[in-house]
Amino acid sequence: MEILPVKLCAQGSISLAGPPASTGEATLTDLAVDLACMYRLCDEWGYNEGDSSNFTIAVKTDDGSMLFFLIKHGVQWQDVTVRDIILVNAAGDVVHDWGCGSNEACPSSAHFDVIGFHIRRAIHERLGSVVLHTHMPTATTMSVMRTENGGLVFPIHQASCRFHDNVVYDEKFSGLACGPEEGYAEGNRVADVLTGGGATSRVRAVFLRNHGPMIVGRNVWEALDDLYYLHRACLFQAEALKTAGGDMSRLAPLKDDIALATSRQSDHVRSLKGWKHISSHRTRLLKAIPSIADVC
Repeated sequence: MEILPVKLCAQGSISLAGPPASTGEATLTDLAVDLACMYRLCDEWGYNEGDSSNFTIAVKTDDGSMLFFLIKHGVQWQDVTVRDIILVNAAGDVVHDWGCGSNEACPSSAHFDVIGFHIRRAIHERLGSVVLHTHMPTATTMSVMRTENGGLVFPIHQASCRFHDNVVYDEKFSGLACGPEEGYAEGNRVADVLTGGGATSRVRAVFLRNHGPMIVGRNVWEALDDLYYLHRACLFQAEALKTAGGDMSRLAPLKDDIALATSRQSDHVRSLKGWKHISSHRTRLLKAIPSIADVC
């Protein structure tokens, strides 16, 4: 595959290589580097669990088909470089492997989490360019609590208000998907939860009860910034409940109108602030470890 600029949906660039107001073009390698940096950052932040690979970036090609960026299976998040990223089509065929460098004839033998990919593929096809699912400790802890005991994001802090009316809770954990078709069906079910059964209108975050959180975003920086602040909201709530001895009545939730107004204020600045936040981390990582972006 020729690594040239590709048009990335009508809403502009989704890569950290260009700011929100850029031309709407980025190279596939830019996005592969973005994904490697995302894994490194989430390892720094303590969001990883084993070698689970639960992040995907999707792009549409000129013919309307979708391609998906994935990490190879078995790579520790702290070690990910662009050479650990592959590009697959909707059927799960590897169409480019950055581990092959510039050798387009290099056959990829890369393995990836097939079932997880098909879960996220279904969500991508309906809802967004970036899907992030983690088992980050505090948010996952909230996902295993009853709603009446703290299993909801309460509007007790401005980070919490960011998700006011922008988070839903999936109460139907039924075990692990056992194959690609079952995974794809599960992804469509989660997409239904995110949309309330609608077509494309959605919230940005979902708590999968007894499992963990998921973020769906339209670009790299908004999605990862949302994941970061969802963790912060859950952390503040968990610490507050710990301090209160688990007594929910000792929390100081904001009134609904204040929480909603704060959420709307956040929406006005969320994209630009998110780009500044996440792109600064990308710059830091690539300066400290240039090999992250080395395809040779």
